[in-house]
Amino acid sequence: MVKFITDLKKTPPFQGGDELSSDMSSSFRGNRGLRSAEDAIKEKKYLVLIVIVIFCTFFRFGEDRVIFTDELLIEDASFGFSKGEWLIVPKINGKIDLAKPPLVYWITSLPYFLAEPQPWTRNLLQPLFGVGLVAVIFLFAKRFYDDKSAFWSVAFLVTSFPYIFFTKTANFDLANAFFVTAAIYVYNLSKTRKKYLGLLTVLLTITVLTRSFLAIFAYGTIVLDFLFQKKRALSLKKIFVVILTSLILSLPWHILAYKNAPNNFIEQYIKIPTSYHAQGTLLGETQNPLSYYLLIFILFPAGGFSLIYLFQTVRKVRKNTIDIQLIFWFLIIFILLTVSKTRHLWYAVPIIVPLSLLAGRFVSLNLKKEEFNFKHILISAFAIVCLVIYPLLIIFRPLPEADIIRATRTFLKATASYRELYIWKYPFLPVTRFFPNRSVLLISSKDQLPWNDWSYVLTRREDLENFDEYFSEKLYIGEDFALIKIKR
Repeated sequence: MVKFITDLKKTPPFQGGDELSSDMSSSFRGNRGLRSAEDAIKEKKYLVLIVIVIFCTFFRFGEDRVIFTDELLIEDASFGFSKGEWLIVPKINGKIDLAKPPLVYWITSLPYFLAEPQPWTRNLLQPLFGVGLVAVIFLFAKRFYDDKSAFWSVAFLVTSFPYIFFTKTANFDLANAFFVTAAIYVYNLSKTRKKYLGLLTVLLTITVLTRSFLAIFAYGTIVLDFLFQKKRALSLKKIFVVILTSLILSLPWHILAYKNAPNNFIEQYIKIPTSYHAQGTLLGETQNPLSYYLLIFILFPAGGFSLIYLFQTVRKVRKNTIDIQLIFWFLIIFILLTVSKTRHLWYAVPIIVPLSLLAGRFVSLNLKKEEFNFKHILISAFAIVCLVIYPLLIIFRPLPEADIIRATRTFLKATASYRELYIWKYPFLPVTRFFPNRSVLLISSKDQLPWNDWSYVLTRREDLENFDEYFSEKLYIGEDFALIKIKR
C-alpha cells in the first residue's frame, strides 16, 4: 500500500487537459470554418440561380414579335378596360368576347393607365407572373424537400422552353400556372396551419376567374391528395367548405356576365371549352394527334428525370405524401388535356410545375458529394444539357413568331394602306384595333373577290388548291398558312 502511494506520488501529473482543450477548440474552429465555407458556396449557388432566373425571364423581353396570337387579343381587351370601354364583360375590337374570364385582362390593363400601347406594355406583367411562379416553386421545394431540391427545381423550370417563351408573350396560361401552384402550396401549408384556409379559398376563386375550366388542375389535385391521404390533417368538412366558398365567390361575375350577354356566355364561355375543346375543335383548326403532349418532354427535357422519379416513387412501399401529390398533379393535367379533342401547347404550361419539382427532387437525391460514379456523371451531364439548350437557343436565334402573324406582316409590307386582306373561310387571324390596322374581310366563296383586280388572300396551306384556277403569286408559304396574290 505504501509502495502504491509512493509510486502514485512519483507519477507525473496529467498533462492532457490543455491538449484536449486545444483539440476541441481546433475542432470547433474547423467545424465553424466548414460551415462558413458551405454557407459561402450556398450563397454563390443562389447568386448563380438568380442570374439564371433574370436572364431567362427578361432576355429579349419587349421585342416586337407575336409568339402566340392571344397576345393581340389580351392587348386589345386590356387597353379597352383601361379606357372604361368595359368592366364585367370583355370586349375585343368593340365586340363582346367571353371565351376567357376577365381577371387576366384586368391585371394586364395596369400598364395602359400609364403608357400608350407598345410591345413591352402588352407583355409587361408576364415576367412578373414568371418570377412569382419561381418564388412559389422555390418555397414549395425548400419547405417540403430541401434547399438542393429547391435549387434544381427552379433551375429546370426557368431554363425550359415554356417558361422562356411564355414570359415574353401575353398569355393566360402562365398566370394560371402561378395561381394554381400558389393554391396547392397554400393548401399544403393549411394542413398544419388552419389560418391559411382563407387564403386558399381566395386563390381557388382566382384560378376560376383566370382560366375558367382549367381551374380543375388546382381543385382536382387538392381533392385527390385529400382522398388518398392515410392520415388526414384536414377534415372533409373544411375541404368541402373551402371548395364551395371559392365557387360561390366566383359566382357574382358569372351571374353578371350572363345577365349582360346571355348568348355570348353560352356560346363562348360554356360551349368553347366543352363542345369545342373537349369534344371537337374550332372551325378551321387541325386536330393534333393523341400523342401531341409527349412534346412537352422535348420542350422540358428534365421531364425525363421526373418520369424516372415518378416510377421510383410508385414502386416504394412507404411513399412521401408530397411525391404522390405531385404525381396526381402531373397526371390530372396530362390525362385531361390528352383526352380532349383540342390539343394546344399553351394549355400544358402548368404541367412544367410538378415536373420541375419532381425533377429537382430526383437530381437532389442522386447527386451526392460523397458519391462519384458513372450514374453521377450521367445525371450531371444530362442536367447540364437541360439547363443550357434553350437559353443558348434564344441567345443565337430570335424569338419565333406565330405563322399567321408572319403571313400578315408580309401582306402589310407588300401592299399599300388601302389594300384589303381577304381571309379564306375561317377567322383564324385575330383582328384588333391595333393589328393588322387594315380592312379584313372573311370570305367563303371566290365570287366575293373583286373582278379584274389583284386580291391578297390569307389561307391555310391545305386550301391553296382552291385557287389553282387563277393566276396567283405565292407571297408567303409557312408551316400552316399561306398568303397569295391572285387575279380573277
